[in-house]
Amino acid sequence: MKLTNLTPLVLASINAETTVNIDYNVQNGALELFSYFFESPVLGVMILNHGCWCSKLNPQADHSSLGGPTNVDQIDEICKQWQRARRCSKLTGNTCENMNMIGNDYQIKYDSGASDAVCPDSDECLSLACQIDLFHINLILESSVNFVPKTNPICEPAFSGGSVSFCELFETTEFPTVPSTVAVTTVPATLLMDSPIAVLCRQIPMDLVFVVDGSGSVGIENFNKQILFMKQVTSLMTISPSDTRVSLIQYSSDSQLEFGYIDSNAALQTAFDGVQFLQGGTNTGAAIQDAYNWVISPTSRSNIRAAMVVLTDGFSFDNVEVPADEMRVHGIEMFSVGYFGANVGQLQSIANSPAEDFMYKKASVDDLLEITAELVQVICSLPAGYQG
Repeated sequence: MKLTNLTPLVLASINAETTVNIDYNVQNGALELFSYFFESPVLGVMILNHGCWCSKLNPQADHSSLGGPTNVDQIDEICKQWQRARRCSKLTGNTCENMNMIGNDYQIKYDSGASDAVCPDSDECLSLACQIDLFHINLILESSVNFVPKTNPICEPAFSGGSVSFCELFETTEFPTVPSTVAVTTVPATLLMDSPIAVLCRQIPMDLVFVVDGSGSVGIENFNKQILFMKQVTSLMTISPSDTRVSLIQYSSDSQLEFGYIDSNAALQTAFDGVQFLQGGTNTGAAIQDAYNWVISPTSRSNIRAAMVVLTDGFSFDNVEVPADEMRVHGIEMFSVGYFGANVGQLQSIANSPAEDFMYKKASVDDLLEITAELVQVICSLPAGYQG
C-alpha cells in the first residue's frame, strides 16, 4: 500500500521542564505534536497516513479525497473531532473569530509527555488552540494500543462544511494555564527541522544504489530531471556514515560507476552535479549485476537495509529478471521506476512484490518528481535484509 507524502516535522526527546513552540496551523502543528509525544516515530507516521481524517492532518495529502461524514475507526473519529474543534474556534462569536494566527506559534510546557503538558500562552486564541490540540493528542495516545493502520481509504464526499450547527464550544481552563512568572526552557524554533521520513529512515542504516538509464532515448533534458529526482529522493534521508549512504551506476550499452557509497550530503550533491549523460543502448540487466559486483558486494555494510532503485524510460535489450532475482536472494530490496516508454513487464520483473509498493510507472519524468516522498517512505519502512 503506497503512503501519502509528508512534509518536514520535528523529532525531539522529551526533557523535564521544557517548553516547545508549536505551529498554530493545525496540520503543521499536528506533525510537530506527533513527533514530540509519540515514543515511536513509525507509529506517528502510520497515524498520519490513516483513515479519512487523520490523513487530512498531513499538509501535503490530497484533501479533496479525504474527510467526509464517515470515519474508519475510533482514532479517525478523534482526528475528525480535533479538526472540527479547531475550525469551530474561528467561527463568529468564538475565541479566534476574525483572527489571522497563521505564521504564529503557541507554546506547550511539559515534564514527561502530553499527559502533564500545559499551555502557558496568555493570548486566548493561542491558548485555546493549544488546549484543543493537547486534548486530542492525549485521546489518540490512549486509543493507539494495538493500532492497525488503514491507508488509502475510500472516503464519502462531505455534505457540508463547518457550519455553526456542527459546533460545540470547547471547554478550556482559565487563561493562561500556568503563571507567566514561571521560568521555562524554550526549544528554539530553528531546531525544529527534522522530518518523519528522515526519522523512519534512521531506524535502520541503509545503503541505497541508484541504477539509472543514460541511453540515447532519455535525452539530456530528461536525464537532468532524473538527476533532480535522485536529489529529491535523497534530500528526504539523513546522509551520514551511520545512516544512509548513496551510490550511482549510470548505464546505456555499458555500465559506468559514477560514484561509490557517499555518506555526506554536501559531497552527494556535488557528485550528482558532476554526472554526465552517457547515451547509447539500454542494457538494464547488466547494470543491475554490475551494481552488485562493483558496489554492493565489496562495500556494503552488514545487517542493514539495502535498496536498489532502477530508473528507466524504455525497453532493455537484455534479461532483467535473472539479475533482479539474484538481488532478492541477497536480501536487496528492488524498486523499479519507469516513465514514457518503459516496459511494464520488465519493470514488474525488476521490482519486488507487491508491485503497488515496489514498481512506479509514470507518463513522464516530470511525474516522477511527485512520488519522491512516497517512494522513500516505502523504502524506509522495510526491515534490514542484507547480511553482507
